[in-house]
Amino acid sequence: MGRGIPPRTRSGYGVNLKHGKEISRVLRKICSVPRLSEDEKHLFARSLAASPDERWRLPKNFLRSHYLFTRSSRKKYGFK
Repeated sequence: MGRGIPPRTRSGYGVNLKHGKEISRVLRKICSVPRLSEDEKHLFARSLAASPDERWRLPKNFLRSHYLFTRSSRKKYGFK
């Protein structure tokens, strides 16, 4: 693990495997949503199935995975 990259689980999406059933349940409910690709549907289902604590961690892990977690690193790439 280097530079704050979050650990990945077997599913590869950074979510515990115990939430797989919950994500599958939500995916079945949103399968008819128009104009969303399969990847977008999976991300949407993952965010809906997440607990409140996980909802706080998801954006942090995303920023860390792109090395944009600190203000100085965001400014380096032009973000305010």
